[in-house]
Amino acid sequence: MATIVTVHGTFAQVEDKPVTANTAAALVDAADLQWWQPGSVFAQDMASLLDGGSKTGQRAPVQIEPFSWSGENSELGRRAASAQLQARLAKLEARQEPNCIVAHSHGGTVVASALLQSAAQQTPLPGLKRWITVGSPFVTLRPMPLLFERLSLIRKVILVASIMLLGMFLVFLAGQAFAKAPATPIATGSGSEWGNLVAALVMSVPALVITGIFLFLDRRALNFYQSSAVERARQTYAAKWTPFCHANDEAVQGLAALPRASIQIFDPAFAEQRLTMLAVFALPLAYLMLVWSPPLMVGIANFLKNTVYQIDKDAARQAAYANDREKVNSVLRARKRGADAAKLPDMETLRRQRQELEIRYPDHQALSRALRFKHEFLTENGKPCAGNTLCGGGHSFAENTRLLFHVVTDDLTAAIVGTNAQLGQVGTVALRAVVPLLLAPLAFILIALLFMLVIRLVARVLSALLSRLLNRVTLAEIKREIYGNDTDGEVAVGAGPAPAWIATGAPYLQAPLADRITDAANRVTTASLAKFRNAISTLALTEGRPRDAGIVSNYLTWKELIHTTYFELPEFRKLVAQAIATSDGFAPSQSFSADPEFATTADWLRGLAAPPGQAQKQGV
Repeated sequence: MATIVTVHGTFAQVEDKPVTANTAAALVDAADLQWWQPGSVFAQDMASLLDGGSKTGQRAPVQIEPFSWSGENSELGRRAASAQLQARLAKLEARQEPNCIVAHSHGGTVVASALLQSAAQQTPLPGLKRWITVGSPFVTLRPMPLLFERLSLIRKVILVASIMLLGMFLVFLAGQAFAKAPATPIATGSGSEWGNLVAALVMSVPALVITGIFLFLDRRALNFYQSSAVERARQTYAAKWTPFCHANDEAVQGLAALPRASIQIFDPAFAEQRLTMLAVFALPLAYLMLVWSPPLMVGIANFLKNTVYQIDKDAARQAAYANDREKVNSVLRARKRGADAAKLPDMETLRRQRQELEIRYPDHQALSRALRFKHEFLTENGKPCAGNTLCGGGHSFAENTRLLFHVVTDDLTAAIVGTNAQLGQVGTVALRAVVPLLLAPLAFILIALLFMLVIRLVARVLSALLSRLLNRVTLAEIKREIYGNDTDGEVAVGAGPAPAWIATGAPYLQAPLADRITDAANRVTTASLAKFRNAISTLALTEGRPRDAGIVSNYLTWKELIHTTYFELPEFRKLVAQAIATSDGFAPSQSFSADPEFATTADWLRGLAAPPGQAQKQGV
């Protein structure tokens, strides 16, 4: 007996339980069955068009065995199915039955993967006489170049943990190299160099052992990438491969064009407005960052001390001014306390002494501000604060907020009013009170606007960079999802009508048959469009009704695509039978040999056998 194994493609397995020869009889019409199931129109045609041939000339019936797998668009799912298919083919080998495989769509990928694994494991399948793929887009995967990239998450964690001991040792050596003291060897030896060398070797053992184990497992798991396995598969199975593919097959052409796809999902300015909104909170955030940053607060205090007030540079002059001013102020305080006025200078004398003081110290306002700053922020209880800098060392929230408030009110006012304003004492005091109320908000607004301009510029650049990065990552993820590449450490680099391990490409179906497939798909599409047009009102009423979200599927047969139309045509089924009939262990039935289309399908098959460059331009 000869066996034909049918392998469906992605999403074709929609039944909860596979349809077998026993359950197929319960269905009323063979047309209700999918092509790969027992009892389907395709299965019936194969049974009537083919016989199991033998060298003695005896004929035997052909058996159809469906191979059912998950049908998920998943590389891991396809590889799991390929292992199961390999086991199924091994059982046929044990019975020494000639067999042939017919696979559609990614079912061809499952078959190609099974044969590649067979070659890698050196378990040949001599009973396989031919494997036929129909509209199969073969995804080409490549392993990532670095072992770490190919490891699963668990293995990456284990590898990093095994390297930790060596990493700690290297960090220790780095620390010793920058330390003043000479390096202390961890291990004993004739010297520090020998001790550290021994320690390095010992601490490398876990990392080397784990890396060696993972290299072995990686090579074993990806053995089908080895050149010897690829060459063995090519020599054993390439000549037995017969591809049938329409030049306009949506799945094949779509996946083949996917690497060239460029989709701009994120506009370069998509995040600019949102990021610029940070300018609204930039000034308050900057204030809080200053208040809670001891280094910055100490830096501000030191800048005011050394640059603005020059306390250390003019310390002697400031002390002299403070002493002379204290003499005048002490008399004023005494008069206010009610001391004997006869013993004190009169007010005219005091005014003259104050004028003389201002003449002797023309920068008396700057000296007063410096003394006030020193008293408020650099001394405590009459003594200099630690480090002769800001009291609290920038860790006092109260002191920090007071310093910033001083900068806004005192220093901003002094910068605007000046120290030589010709307004008199009362006018100067009044102006110093008004300036913070009027000009401080204006200064804040100007600073906030400057922040906004800077943030907008940064946001524009950052948005453009994020757009480029997110578009690249998103497009890569979309391609990964479409390819079904869910493996660890492998990347899909493209797809085409031939497996990567077969050197020559696959020619497309010749025009007469290809045109018939196109016409069949177009007829179904026209009928579906008519159903849509007649059901527009029904579809419109489904808006907002999730339970009717699948109503569209009632108007689609999924035979509107060329990709799903092949097996609907009797001519194509006869072409498949013709390919099988030319294989060892199979023969055409008498009725097929007498069929007028027998010679036509033989011509089509011979046209496919020609090299792609001579038969038809591949186009992928």
